[in-house]
Amino acid sequence: RATPPNGFDMDLCKYTGKLMVDTALSGYTRCAIHLWQGNYVIVPLETAIAKLKRVDTTDYYFTTMIEKYTLRSIKLAHA
Repeated sequence: RATPPNGFDMDLCKYTGKLMVDTALSGYTRCAIHLWQGNYVIVPLETAIAKLKRVDTTDYYFTTMIEKYTLRSIKLAHA
């Protein structure tokens, strides 16, 4: 992110952290907490990382974000 965390970010981290602890104490291991369609759900790690997600560095939205926030110091690795 290009901005410091705000109150919403802190509340989100506290809430998801509590959910992760509750999940672990309930015996669910090798899981992640995800926000899916407005609800928090438990997702197996194998499912969460099943597909490699890539950022298209030639995408219009990515390049405008780089220009807007002047993140020119980021060295982009073109594959």
